[in-house]
Amino acid sequence: MAWDFDVGTDAPVVCPCGDEHCHPVRVRVNQGGRITNVRYASSMSEIGPISGRGTSIAIEFFCEGCGGTHFVAYQFHKGRTYTGRAPGVPHSDEQSIRGPTTLWRD
Repeated sequence: MAWDFDVGTDAPVVCPCGDEHCHPVRVRVNQGGRITNVRYASSMSEIGPISGRGTSIAIEFFCEGCGGTHFVAYQFHKGRTYTGRAPGVPHSDEQSIRGPTTLWRD
């Protein structure tokens, strides 16, 4: 399978605060309670709660604008894929000004 996706540049990920400068920092896959978290330098598997029926994939983004994080999620069930958004961690003064390490660089 080729990894040449034509995603274009007309529909960027937008933080709930309205800023378009969002960096992916984690991918979380939940397959019936078997959870895999992928970060820049590591991946970790764990057992946790089932996230609905089917498999769910959540991508966590760090926002340059507000300093917080949010998730874009996909839930697969009976041949259909649903999408949604959820808040993550709000900005705190203890966070580094650079934010968390993104998936593609340090």
